[in-house]
Amino acid sequence: MLIKKNIINIFKKVLICGIMCAVVITTFAQKSAEELMAVREELKKELNDKKTVNRTKKLEDLDKKGQPADTELASLNSLASASTALLKTTKANNEVLKDFRKELKESKESKDVDIKKHTSQPESLNEMVKTIGEKIKEVQEELKKVDSVKDEIKSLSPKDAPKATKSVKYSTDALGSSGEELQMQLKLVNHLIESSKK
Repeated sequence: MLIKKNIINIFKKVLICGIMCAVVITTFAQKSAEELMAVREELKKELNDKKTVNRTKKLEDLDKKGQPADTELASLNSLASASTALLKTTKANNEVLKDFRKELKESKESKDVDIKKHTSQPESLNEMVKTIGEKIKEVQEELKKVDSVKDEIKSLSPKDAPKATKSVKYSTDALGSSGEELQMQLKLVNHLIESSKK
Protein backbone atom coordinates (compact mmCIF):
# COMPACT_ATOMS: atom_id res chain seq x y z
CA MET A 1 0.00 0.00 0.00
CA LEU A 2 2.83 2.39 0.91
CA ILE A 3 4.66 1.54 -2.31
CA LYS A 4 1.50 2.24 -4.29
CA LYS A 5 1.19 5.69 -2.65
CA ASN A 6 4.85 6.44 -3.38
CA ILE A 7 4.38 5.47 -7.02
CA ILE A 8 1.33 7.73 -7.28
CA ASN A 9 3.27 10.61 -5.70
CA ILE A 10 6.17 10.09 -8.09
CA PHE A 11 3.75 9.94 -11.01
CA LYS A 12 2.19 13.24 -9.89
CA LYS A 13 5.62 14.88 -9.65
CA VAL A 14 6.64 13.63 -13.09
CA LEU A 15 3.35 14.87 -14.54
CA ILE A 16 3.82 18.30 -12.99
CA CYS A 17 7.41 18.48 -14.28
CA GLY A 18 6.17 17.50 -17.75
CA ILE A 19 3.57 20.24 -17.70
CA MET A 20 6.14 22.80 -16.54
CA CYS A 21 8.53 21.72 -19.33
CA ALA A 22 5.74 22.12 -21.89
CA VAL A 23 5.04 25.62 -20.57
CA VAL A 24 8.72 26.56 -20.77
CA ILE A 25 9.10 25.14 -24.30
CA THR A 26 5.96 26.94 -25.46
CA THR A 27 7.04 30.12 -23.75
CA PHE A 28 10.40 30.22 -25.42
CA ALA A 29 9.35 29.14 -28.90
CA GLN A 30 10.44 31.96 -31.23
CA LYS A 31 7.65 33.94 -32.86
CA SER A 32 7.88 36.17 -35.90
CA ALA A 33 7.47 39.94 -35.60
CA GLU A 34 4.00 39.67 -37.17
CA GLU A 35 2.94 37.00 -34.67
CA LEU A 36 4.21 39.14 -31.80
CA MET A 37 2.21 42.13 -33.07
CA ALA A 38 -0.91 39.96 -33.33
CA VAL A 39 -0.40 38.72 -29.77
CA ARG A 40 0.20 42.27 -28.54
CA GLU A 41 -3.00 43.43 -30.22
CA GLU A 42 -4.95 40.60 -28.55
CA LEU A 43 -3.44 41.51 -25.18
CA LYS A 44 -4.43 45.13 -25.71
CA LYS A 45 -8.02 44.07 -26.46
CA GLU A 46 -8.08 41.83 -23.41
CA LEU A 47 -6.74 44.58 -21.13
CA ASN A 48 -9.45 46.96 -22.36
CA ASP A 49 -12.17 44.32 -22.15
CA LYS A 50 -14.96 45.03 -19.66
CA LYS A 51 -14.33 41.71 -17.88
CA THR A 52 -10.69 42.64 -17.22
CA VAL A 53 -11.60 46.14 -16.10
CA ASN A 54 -14.24 44.75 -13.71
CA ARG A 55 -11.79 42.15 -12.36
CA THR A 56 -9.19 44.85 -11.72
CA LYS A 57 -11.75 46.87 -9.77
CA LYS A 58 -12.85 43.78 -7.84
CA LEU A 59 -9.24 43.01 -6.88
CA GLU A 60 -8.80 46.58 -5.65
CA ASP A 61 -12.03 46.37 -3.63
CA LEU A 62 -11.04 43.04 -2.07
CA ASP A 63 -7.64 44.46 -1.17
CA LYS A 64 -9.23 47.51 0.46
CA LYS A 65 -11.66 45.35 2.47
CA GLY A 66 -8.86 43.14 3.68
CA GLN A 67 -9.08 39.68 5.16
CA PRO A 68 -12.22 39.05 7.21
CA ALA A 69 -11.99 38.45 10.93
CA ASP A 70 -11.18 34.92 12.04
CA THR A 71 -14.04 32.48 12.44
CA GLU A 72 -14.58 29.38 14.56
CA LEU A 73 -13.17 27.22 11.75
CA ALA A 74 -9.40 26.89 11.49
CA SER A 75 -9.69 25.55 7.94
CA LEU A 76 -11.65 28.63 6.87
CA ASN A 77 -9.18 30.97 8.56
CA SER A 78 -6.36 29.20 6.74
CA LEU A 79 -8.22 29.52 3.43
CA ALA A 80 -8.80 33.25 4.02
CA SER A 81 -5.11 33.76 4.87
CA ALA A 82 -3.99 31.92 1.74
CA SER A 83 -6.47 33.91 -0.35
CA THR A 84 -5.16 37.17 1.08
CA ALA A 85 -1.55 36.17 0.38
CA LEU A 86 -2.42 35.33 -3.24
CA LEU A 87 -4.28 38.61 -3.54
CA LYS A 88 -1.19 40.49 -2.33
CA THR A 89 1.05 38.63 -4.79
CA THR A 90 -1.32 39.47 -7.62
CA LYS A 91 -1.28 43.13 -6.59
CA ALA A 92 2.54 43.15 -6.41
CA ASN A 93 2.80 41.60 -9.88
CA ASN A 94 0.41 44.22 -11.25
CA GLU A 95 2.59 46.91 -9.75
CA VAL A 96 5.61 45.49 -11.62
CA LEU A 97 3.61 45.32 -14.88
CA LYS A 98 1.78 48.63 -14.35
CA ASP A 99 3.71 50.73 -16.88
CA PHE A 100 3.57 48.11 -19.62
CA ARG A 101 -0.16 47.52 -19.05
CA LYS A 102 -0.89 51.24 -19.13
CA GLU A 103 1.17 51.88 -22.25
CA LEU A 104 -0.38 48.91 -24.06
CA LYS A 105 -3.95 49.83 -23.05
CA GLU A 106 -3.57 53.47 -24.05
CA SER A 107 -1.58 53.03 -27.27
CA LYS A 108 -3.33 53.85 -30.54
CA GLU A 109 -1.59 50.91 -32.13
CA SER A 110 0.09 48.12 -30.24
CA LYS A 111 3.20 48.50 -32.42
CA ASP A 112 3.77 51.90 -30.78
CA VAL A 113 4.56 50.26 -27.42
CA ASP A 114 8.25 50.55 -26.50
CA ILE A 115 8.97 46.95 -25.50
CA LYS A 116 12.67 47.58 -24.76
CA LYS A 117 11.70 49.91 -21.94
CA HIS A 118 9.84 47.03 -20.26
CA THR A 119 12.35 44.24 -20.88
CA SER A 120 15.55 45.69 -19.47
CA GLN A 121 15.88 42.83 -16.98
CA PRO A 122 14.99 39.56 -18.74
CA GLU A 123 16.19 37.47 -15.76
CA SER A 124 13.55 39.04 -13.53
CA LEU A 125 10.90 38.35 -16.17
CA ASN A 126 11.92 34.69 -16.32
CA GLU A 127 11.72 34.49 -12.54
CA MET A 128 8.32 36.15 -12.64
CA VAL A 129 7.00 33.50 -15.06
CA LYS A 130 8.10 30.79 -12.64
CA THR A 131 6.54 32.55 -9.66
CA ILE A 132 3.25 33.21 -11.44
CA GLY A 133 3.07 29.56 -12.49
CA GLU A 134 3.54 28.49 -8.88
CA LYS A 135 0.86 30.94 -7.70
CA ILE A 136 -1.61 29.67 -10.30
CA LYS A 137 -1.12 26.17 -8.88
CA GLU A 138 -1.67 27.53 -5.36
CA VAL A 139 -4.95 29.13 -6.46
CA GLN A 140 -6.09 25.79 -7.88
CA GLU A 141 -5.16 23.96 -4.67
CA GLU A 142 -6.95 26.50 -2.46
CA LEU A 143 -10.06 26.42 -4.66
CA LYS A 144 -10.26 22.65 -4.06
CA LYS A 145 -10.71 23.37 -0.34
CA VAL A 146 -13.72 25.65 -0.73
CA ASP A 147 -16.39 22.91 -0.92
CA SER A 148 -15.20 21.14 2.22
CA VAL A 149 -15.08 24.47 4.08
CA LYS A 150 -18.64 25.22 2.95
CA ASP A 151 -19.70 21.86 4.36
CA GLU A 152 -18.03 22.69 7.67
CA ILE A 153 -19.95 25.95 7.89
CA LYS A 154 -23.17 23.94 8.10
CA SER A 155 -22.03 22.65 11.50
CA LEU A 156 -21.72 26.15 12.96
CA SER A 157 -24.29 27.79 15.17
CA PRO A 158 -26.65 30.35 13.58
CA LYS A 159 -24.68 33.04 15.42
CA ASP A 160 -21.30 32.03 13.89
CA ALA A 161 -22.46 31.00 10.41
CA PRO A 162 -22.88 34.51 8.89
CA LYS A 163 -19.29 35.52 9.71
CA ALA A 164 -18.03 32.25 8.24
CA THR A 165 -20.18 32.67 5.12
CA LYS A 166 -18.76 36.16 4.62
CA SER A 167 -15.23 34.78 4.96
CA VAL A 168 -15.79 31.97 2.45
CA LYS A 169 -17.28 34.47 -0.03
CA TYR A 170 -14.21 36.68 0.38
CA SER A 171 -11.91 33.69 -0.23
CA THR A 172 -13.88 32.50 -3.25
CA ASP A 173 -13.87 35.97 -4.79
CA ALA A 174 -10.20 36.54 -4.01
CA LEU A 175 -9.12 33.19 -5.41
CA GLY A 176 -11.27 33.43 -8.53
CA SER A 177 -10.19 36.96 -9.37
CA SER A 178 -6.53 36.33 -8.49
CA GLY A 179 -6.48 33.17 -10.60
CA GLU A 180 -7.81 35.00 -13.66
CA GLU A 181 -5.48 37.95 -13.09
CA LEU A 182 -2.46 35.68 -12.68
CA GLN A 183 -3.31 34.08 -16.04
CA MET A 184 -3.39 37.57 -17.60
CA GLN A 185 -0.08 38.45 -15.97
CA LEU A 186 1.46 35.25 -17.32
CA LYS A 187 0.40 36.20 -20.86
CA LEU A 188 1.88 39.70 -20.46
CA VAL A 189 5.20 38.50 -19.05
CA ASN A 190 5.53 35.73 -21.66
CA HIS A 191 4.90 38.32 -24.35
CA LEU A 192 7.58 40.60 -22.93
CA ILE A 193 10.05 37.71 -22.88
CA GLU A 194 9.23 36.69 -26.46
CA SER A 195 9.42 40.31 -27.64
CA SER A 196 12.78 40.87 -25.97
CA LYS A 197 14.31 38.25 -28.25
CA LYS A 198 13.57 40.26 -31.39
